[in-house]
Amino acid sequence: GFKTSTLYRKGSEYEVQAVFMKDQLAKLGIDVAIRTVDDAAFYDLRAKRAYETFSHRRPMAVVEPDDILMKEWKTGASDNWGNVSDPELDKMIDAQSREQDPAKRKAMVRQISNKIEDMYVETKLLWGGYWRAWGPQVKDYVLGGQLYDAEKFAEVWLDR
Repeated sequence: GFKTSTLYRKGSEYEVQAVFMKDQLAKLGIDVAIRTVDDAAFYDLRAKRAYETFSHRRPMAVVEPDDILMKEWKTGASDNWGNVSDPELDKMIDAQSREQDPAKRKAMVRQISNKIEDMYVETKLLWGGYWRAWGPQVKDYVLGGQLYDAEKFAEVWLDR
């Protein structure tokens, strides 16, 4: 067992999650002090890397492995919140990004995923789905490649 602290955003969704995680980690002998702050402070502290651990829900649609690997796992990447710096991992990420054969690339991404899991830097609690549905009466709606790409509805209309 050991003691640590974790940074959470204020709000019922996050605070309930924080209490749940504290309870679950206590079963492993990990004593977690929960620190909740408002959104602005959370993002400021996260940008400064001023935390031991933090939890955050991150909505994103993964169209391509680089959407995560280049942003979260490369040395110096913008969303590399664990400050991971591993030259071998960087080489693996670059190599998979250049691979043209889908089957080979999938195998390379699996190797990268296994390496990341072995590093014990972060735990993804879940991958959720974001679903969109519309009927035939919805016209001129174009689904974008990423989660928020198609959120402009200026040209969308209903044929009734």
